[in-house]
Amino acid sequence: MRGTIQEAAEKKEVVAAAAAYVKKYGLAVTGKDGLGFIMKTYRARLYRFVPESVHYMDNAAGLGTRTRVTL
Repeated sequence: MRGTIQEAAEKKEVVAAAAAYVKKYGLAVTGKDGLGFIMKTYRARLYRFVPESVHYMDNAAGLGTRTRVTL
């Protein structure tokens, strides 16, 4: 894959991802704001990968055989 890393904006998807992270790792969050908890407690921000191009590699079809995946 080729792409860029961008800081994730505080939108529904980011808030949902933070909530899933907090739930998965059983963090004791005060209140319902998982994103705020992560940012305050760990001084961390969330980032996302934005793909520009993706290739599927299949060495069974020949060494180095790759097919571009349409995004």
